[in-house]
Amino acid sequence: MRAKVRENMKQIAAALMMGVLLLPLPVKAEEEWQIAYRELLEEYRTSDGYLPETTGEVSFGSRWDLCDVDGNGIPELFISPDTSHAFGCRVYSFVDGETVALETREGQTFGEYGVTKVCEEEQLIRAYHFGMGSEIVGYYHYDGMTLTELDRFVGTSVYLNEEEGTKDTYERNGEEITEQEYLDGIAAYEAYMWKDSVGRAYSFGDLTPIELAATEPPVEYAPEEMPDMTVAWIGGILGAVVLAALAVAGSVALRKKTPKT
Repeated sequence: MRAKVRENMKQIAAALMMGVLLLPLPVKAEEEWQIAYRELLEEYRTSDGYLPETTGEVSFGSRWDLCDVDGNGIPELFISPDTSHAFGCRVYSFVDGETVALETREGQTFGEYGVTKVCEEEQLIRAYHFGMGSEIVGYYHYDGMTLTELDRFVGTSVYLNEEEGTKDTYERNGEEITEQEYLDGIAAYEAYMWKDSVGRAYSFGDLTPIELAATEPPVEYAPEEMPDMTVAWIGGILGAVVLAALAVAGSVALRKKTPKT
């Protein structure tokens, strides 16, 4: 008799476990910024600025990256057109339901050779451009709403003539400074903990990193989304109960048919 009871309990437990396994698991809804970034990347891939990627010892062509500059849990999107020294990164942020482009004073990209530097701890993006005897180094702070240029250093080397040679000048936010002040000012920023080579982590052929990107705070389902899930859970529980009842009924029927010894 006890053996039959134990057997019945096993059948009930198995039925309940089957019902639980059949319960639908909640699926994390895709967030707005993920949809917006994917659409932007697809749009860029069909634009004239997109360059197909070539792989080898050195990667050329367009790539992209994610980095949470402002620390709000929604990463900024970095698009790298190519690896030429003239190309930096185009940076975008998701603000109030829209994708917003972050631009330097001149409306240029951030960085060079297709990458830039980010200091997440200080919420900074570094802008760097050089050429034609000039070097421009800018440090921008981004708080999730406003991009602010904190400091701008310009070093210029101008050839005067064979006798005088070149003349080097240095500026900080439009004011002339000495070379040492120029170097010290830049060194103070470079002492921060920077994340180098931001911009070319991912290929345009693979957008799954957007789906896998961790975000804080976690996704909250809107109230109107809950009824379907609630009904599903209730249905799953009822199914488990029905399976358990059928198992008990079958066991009882079998016991009645079994002749007593």
